[in-house]
Amino acid sequence: QELCATEGCPVARDDAWVDSVEKKASARLDKLESDLASHKTSLVKESIRVGHSDLGDFHASRGDFATALKCYVRTRDYCTTSRHTLSMCLAVVKVSIHMGNYTHVSNYVSKAEATPDAGSDAVLTAQLRVASALTALEAKKFRAAARKFVEVSVELGTSFSEVCSVSDVALYGALCALAAFDRAELSE
Repeated sequence: QELCATEGCPVARDDAWVDSVEKKASARLDKLESDLASHKTSLVKESIRVGHSDLGDFHASRGDFATALKCYVRTRDYCTTSRHTLSMCLAVVKVSIHMGNYTHVSNYVSKAEATPDAGSDAVLTAQLRVASALTALEAKKFRAAARKFVEVSVELGTSFSEVCSVSDVALYGALCALAAFDRAELSE
């Protein structure tokens, strides 16, 4: 409705489709909440963690990043392996970037980097470097951002495309380097 609020908009609002999508989303949310409630009664930590994570994924896909963040943070109490902790940290980082909350991004990147086994996954390391670089860029620390963007490996691929593409990394890294480095540093 807001997209075509002006007179003469060529696209008509499809209320039937909107209602259909909202009903499906509501049914999905009810199922996820019901599943989480049953997991909580069974007291199986892994199931509860997955339930909170699924709810977070649902809310993030609907653009409700604040609720998604709450769901992802709740998974922290149910993480039993370092892989679970890394997954939780990365989910929090993604929604925090979408929300523009770079303090959270910085905190959870640090938590992820301090987690055992964090350095063994090249893709995860690349994602964390991108998040760190975006945090530095947001703080107008162009030299630090350029260095972080340069450290991002090609293993990133499309694994972080909802946040930043590989071409974005190259462009941001180049612009930050041009803004912060002198000629000698650029030639290195």
